[in-house]
Amino acid sequence: MEAHVYAHAYHELYYLIKAQDPTARIVAGNIVQPTELRLQYLDMILDAYQDQFGAPLPVDAWGAHNFILREARCGVIPDCWGADIPPGIPADTGELLDIEDNDNVDIFIARIERMRQWMADRGYQEAGLLIDEYGVLMPEDLGFPPERVNAFMDATFDYLLSAVDPAIGHPYDGYRLVQRLSWYSSSDDPFTFNGRLWNPANGALTPVGQNYRDYVTPLPGALDYYPANLTAAPTAAAPGQAAAVTLSARIANQGNLLGHGNLAVSFYRGNPDSGGVQIGSDVILSGPTGCGETTLAAVTWPNPAPGAHMIYVRVSAAGGVLETNTANNTYSQTITVP
Repeated sequence: MEAHVYAHAYHELYYLIKAQDPTARIVAGNIVQPTELRLQYLDMILDAYQDQFGAPLPVDAWGAHNFILREARCGVIPDCWGADIPPGIPADTGELLDIEDNDNVDIFIARIERMRQWMADRGYQEAGLLIDEYGVLMPEDLGFPPERVNAFMDATFDYLLSAVDPAIGHPYDGYRLVQRLSWYSSSDDPFTFNGRLWNPANGALTPVGQNYRDYVTPLPGALDYYPANLTAAPTAAAPGQAAAVTLSARIANQGNLLGHGNLAVSFYRGNPDSGGVQIGSDVILSGPTGCGETTLAAVTWPNPAPGAHMIYVRVSAAGGVLETNTANNTYSQTITVP
């Protein structure tokens, strides 16, 4: 789909879906690999959207596959296996890779970092990045037996679960580069590509599926709530009435478990551990699901004195829910009341 057509269709579907369900999460992108050529295509979409609607493309997250494929225009370049050329781009070639590159971990990592840098440069650092499909597509008879596929799986899982960068990572997910990932495939039937986890003919795990199970099973679960930021908005007061300020804090979960149960969020003027005074009552909220998604807590601060105040916000799990890490449950910031 050419970029200007994608931009128009995306706009119609985005607002149609949001009107029916404002909580729906809309993910843009899903390019087959984050190469320079395909990020150029996404730039064309951003430009087309801005031209048509006078605003940046709205997204809740960006999606991308991360297969490692050759980019060549079929019908022009003889050896054109892989991903072809995005529509609207005049180039006949992009990355001219070999079959042996299909499990190159260095190329895989470079593309993740390139995608995150592209997001940060264009104002989308606070959006999630979903690597929603990747794996080894080349079959065993081209030199990719299960042992080689499993080695690629282990190396990429190690990277995706741990990669952080404060400059380009998600600020509400411990600056992780990737918020969700999905291996290709659970089953590919009829069998065409490599990497499937189970055989639908007999329900048995493949050797790749056994490796997936063995990697995932011992991973420790973590639930880690923390206040990510704090903002203040003065409220206009009627004549003769005291002004107020609305304090808001964004609460994140940088663990790998979905949030469950409730949270208690408290705001204080001064350090609560050394005599700070609570502002309003505890705010009770449902825990955020994590992976870059957040929830917002707000409280009204009546008639604050003008000037600078050190405000603290503290979050704690309620209802007997235990967090893995409580060292980051308090956040402080200077708020100036005009």
